[in-house]
Amino acid sequence: MASAAAASSAQRRREQKARHYASVQKARRLRSERADAAFDKLSSNGKTLAESHVHDFLSAVVQIPREDLSPDAVQLVIDTAYRYQRQQSQEQQSENGLLKRQALLAAAGKYGEYVRQSKAINAIYDTFDRDHDDLLSRRELLRALQDRERKTPRHVQGIVVRLVVTEEDIDFVLEKCDADGDGKISRSELLPALAAWEELAAVKLEDESACCTLL
Repeated sequence: MASAAAASSAQRRREQKARHYASVQKARRLRSERADAAFDKLSSNGKTLAESHVHDFLSAVVQIPREDLSPDAVQLVIDTAYRYQRQQSQEQQSENGLLKRQALLAAAGKYGEYVRQSKAINAIYDTFDRDHDDLLSRRELLRALQDRERKTPRHVQGIVVRLVVTEEDIDFVLEKCDADGDGKISRSELLPALAAWEELAAVKLEDESACCTLL
C-alpha cells in the first residue's frame, strides 16, 4: 500500500511539473509573438527600432500601460540590447539610437528579470547607497559585493570559501557594466554588475579548486 501511494504521489508530481513546464513554454511563446508583432508595428524598416519607441514596444510585450513601466527596467533592456549589438559587431554604440531587431528581442526578457529582482535591488540601495544619490559609487559597490560574499559563502570540494572582492574586481565590473561611463552603478546597471561579479567569482573558485587539488 505504501509503495503504491508513493508511486501515485510521484506520478502527480511529474504531472504537475509537466503542466508547469507547458504553461511556462506557452507564456514564452506568446511573449515572443507579442514582441515580434510589436517590433513590426513600431519599426519603419522591420530591422531596427528607434530607442524612443522602446517604451511602446515593452508596453505591448509585457501588456501593461506605458506609464506604468519601470524606467530602470526599461533602461536595462536598452543597455542590454546595445551590449548585444557591440558583442556581435565589435563596434561602438551607433550614434542614431537604433536598436537591431535580434538584439532588442533577446534583451526584452530583462524587463521581467528586473521586476522579479526589484526587491533585492532596492534592499542593496537602501543599505549601501550612503549618499542617497540613487547610484552606487565604486566604494559602495565594493561594500555591497563584500557583504554579499559574507552572507553567501561558497564551497570548493566541501570546503567553505569566502571570496575577497578587490579593487581590480570593481574595475572589471565597472568596465563591463557602467553603460554611461560615470564610474557608478545605476539601478538599471546593477543586475549586469552582479552577473559580472559572478563571472569573476567562478574564475576565482576555479583557482581555489586548483589549489585544493594540488594540495
